Amino acid sequence: KWLVQWSTTVGWTPSWHNVSECASLGLRATTSCIINGLASDTLFGVRLRELCTDDHLLGDVASFAATKTLPVPATAPVRFALNERTATCLNITWEAGDAGDCSFRQWDVQW
Repeated sequence: KWLVQWSTTVGWTPSWHNVSECASLGLRATTSCIINGLASDTLFGVRLRELCTDDHLLGDVASFAATKTLPVPATAPVRFALNERTATCLNITWEAGDAGDCSFRQWDVQW
């Protein structure tokens, strides 16, 4: 069976968490799993090892350099409406969508 762990603390004393989705991989030939529920735009360390029925024969731990999950972009504005129009003017309104990991700078209104 495989032991797969993740940590958000990369360095001297990371706090490792078992990946429950990968704990049930009982076949040695199954060599992939998906780690769900991670925070976006966050640095993670991941490591794994093969577990044996005899603990004296445990494999070495394999790990890779820290990697960062992708940021979540903002979603499109909603309730976009034309409230009023004249010969030379349009009055529009909208509501912000979900910000995701976006730090708001300004609206980009184009015509």
